[in-house]
Amino acid sequence: MDYNNIDDLLLCIPNFIFDITKNDQNISLIECVERLERLVDGIQKKMIKRRIYNTGTRAMMRMDNWNKYLALVNLDNSFQMHFRMSFSCFQKTLSKIKFSNHKNSLIKSSNSTQGIPCFISHSEMLGIALRWFSGEPYQGIIASFKIGRSTFYKYLHKVIDAIINSFPDVIKFPMKAIERLEISKGFSTRTKYPFLKCIGALDGTYVQMAAPCVKNKLDYLNRKNQFSFNIQAICNHEYKFIYLSVRAPGRTSDQYALSISSFYEMLQNDKLNLEEDEFIVADEGYKAESHIVTPFHAVHKRRSHGEVAKDNANYYISSNRISIEQTFGIWKARFPILTEKSQLSIINYSKVIQCAAILHNICISENSLISSILEVDNRSAQIYESEMNQLNNIVQIGGKKNCPQREIILEFTKNHKISRPNIDT
Repeated sequence: MDYNNIDDLLLCIPNFIFDITKNDQNISLIECVERLERLVDGIQKKMIKRRIYNTGTRAMMRMDNWNKYLALVNLDNSFQMHFRMSFSCFQKTLSKIKFSNHKNSLIKSSNSTQGIPCFISHSEMLGIALRWFSGEPYQGIIASFKIGRSTFYKYLHKVIDAIINSFPDVIKFPMKAIERLEISKGFSTRTKYPFLKCIGALDGTYVQMAAPCVKNKLDYLNRKNQFSFNIQAICNHEYKFIYLSVRAPGRTSDQYALSISSFYEMLQNDKLNLEEDEFIVADEGYKAESHIVTPFHAVHKRRSHGEVAKDNANYYISSNRISIEQTFGIWKARFPILTEKSQLSIINYSKVIQCAAILHNICISENSLISSILEVDNRSAQIYESEMNQLNNIVQIGGKKNCPQREIILEFTKNHKISRPNIDT
């Protein structure tokens, strides 16, 4: 009888012993067991050879299909739609990612009925992660890449950790004066207003998630009755993040979320090496203090009562501050997963947010733009007008706080007779 695998042998052990004893009635039980062991070893070796052959064949077929797919989507210009970055940006990012296992790994796909390992390259792993970041449900990704659910999440988290560890300096506050000077010149050129010392725009945004499984989950319930993080971020003139904090739950205010961030601690302890006239613009949700400039409170309605200069200063402050709103818009439009209620844990989802911000900066650096998400509104006058209408009924948090940089802006607008455009006509 021919035994092809161990299962067949186990089911037929009685027949196997009967065959041996029938041919040699004088055989002892020990010799019978030894013959059985030799047969088992032979079957195992045969199975290993077959397994290696099948694995190599499936690996080559999978790699060939993946490479053909990449070439196809790159040919019809749909690569950016599926992976949210250009093909060249994808290749450069892949080349810089340092995975924990530097070799392409063999994994066992959980949907394999034969238990044969399935080969997934680092390129395919990155593609799986980017498809998920683009907002595609994991069920569709599993079907497209022919992997199991556990395999998908295992390698999704592996890619996210690898990206965070491989690009530690992609989101970095400019500590050198020459770097801050470049940013301030960029703000001046982009907005066409002579603010040479604006080094960033600060604001917060909600990133939704499913109800977290923690005791203090109500702390994550924001004013819109949604579970979320309160993300604090600072951007430069190129819509890049230069600081990102994912510490605060959604229930907190912007000022409190900023106060528990590492950036605010360094700012209070004068560890950022900022010059006296360098500042970051923010809205009235923050305190006006040293190096953080917020608009003068409710001066638009009092424009005819001697508040013209403050109103003009507010216009130019908001013209620079709107950069962070535009950055949030581009970021969330590029990676729609940030607008969906993810079922991940708080720790894992905070890594997702950080990874998405890193990928956003990489795409901006590589000029990998998606035309459908770059309809950025540069009409600062209309934006300023709508902001002021909303802020007239809000009590200012820190209007009386000492903010020398805001006074510098006010004096600048007075001395140079700068006025905002008349948007009423």
